[in-house]
Amino acid sequence: MADTIRNVEDLNLDDIDEELLTDQAIAMGKALGVDTREGSVYMDAAAGHISRTAEFLSYLAEIRDVTSIFTATGEVLDEYLSSRGLTRVPAEATSAVYLCKYTGSAPTVGATVIVDEYEFTVTSVNETASTALITSTDTGTDMNSFVSGTAVIPEDDIDGMDSFTISYLSTAAKDIEEDDSARERLLTSIGTEVESGNAEQYKKWCLSITGVDRASIYPKYEGPGTVAAFLTSSTGEMPSSSVVKKVQDYIDPNKNGDGSGVGPVGATFKAYAAEQLVLPISFNLSCSTSSDTQAIVNTAVSVINEYFRDLALKGSISNDTHTGTIYYNTILYKIMGIDGVLDCTDLKVNSGTANITYTDRQVPVRGKMDISCTKTLSDGTQETYSYSEESAEITTAS
Repeated sequence: MADTIRNVEDLNLDDIDEELLTDQAIAMGKALGVDTREGSVYMDAAAGHISRTAEFLSYLAEIRDVTSIFTATGEVLDEYLSSRGLTRVPAEATSAVYLCKYTGSAPTVGATVIVDEYEFTVTSVNETASTALITSTDTGTDMNSFVSGTAVIPEDDIDGMDSFTISYLSTAAKDIEEDDSARERLLTSIGTEVESGNAEQYKKWCLSITGVDRASIYPKYEGPGTVAAFLTSSTGEMPSSSVVKKVQDYIDPNKNGDGSGVGPVGATFKAYAAEQLVLPISFNLSCSTSSDTQAIVNTAVSVINEYFRDLALKGSISNDTHTGTIYYNTILYKIMGIDGVLDCTDLKVNSGTANITYTDRQVPVRGKMDISCTKTLSDGTQETYSYSEESAEITTAS
């Protein structure tokens, strides 16, 4: 027999349902000495109250989950972030940018082109290298799936153009930051004591500027009474000079600690863009017979790009040494986890096979990639898909 619970504060909200309330009603009825069998006057009278109470408390639990800072989602979570001077990163889904090769006449900047029924815009042209960058109109990671060699079709014909094809994904599109990741950053912000003038306060001031997602603070960087911040952009790269200037102007516009910004009087502050640490990568892949070698290479490029973005934005940095580590085996593990990959050999990161240390004044970015992806065909011949930043081709050999 269930123990009788008479006070709502004794109940666990997550455990309340019709079954629990029915058990409690039976226990109470027996304590009162009334008939608690199904169909009895007492149980029939209690049934409606039990149903309505269970429904009400279920709604109450949902409201608690929506409004609790530990479980909030969607617009409620956005409001909590805003109250702390934070936003999702990215706050909106971003576009994909592809480097393309053309022969013949060059496309025009601003022209609309079509890739597999999706609309893109030509955003820059390098006539010397016969390349162009195109940016997707649609946003989100679905835009990262186009492989090398895919045709780029100008919406308006270009006289004298012979071919126009995708070479490689230059900047991967990102989805809006998910609730779990945004909530984790929110709770970290709340859990860190921030007071006017301390290092965490300077970090908060830097992160309040749109386009900044990481800030490494150096007290006494140029001696007593000086502070420096090294900034990483929200895309995991070196921020633009305009973003750095916005941070500088917000905190200490005259760089002399005169208090004309939000920084305290007497503390000279200087904002710097984190220096890019560009690391070329090369490796050879052996793939299953049924695999799509182009798709595998495209996936490999994407997962390595994502690893470097994660390092730049979320990588663990030692408080003592101000350094982080790019792990060679992590890159190998990510490559080997791609469907269809049987083996990865001769992986070189920055021409070596060792872990690489970087400082929080640097932002590690993936440099030129050279990939060879080989599979054995049913007739015994081998098909090799070769990929580099400037070219990609398939060759078949005995």
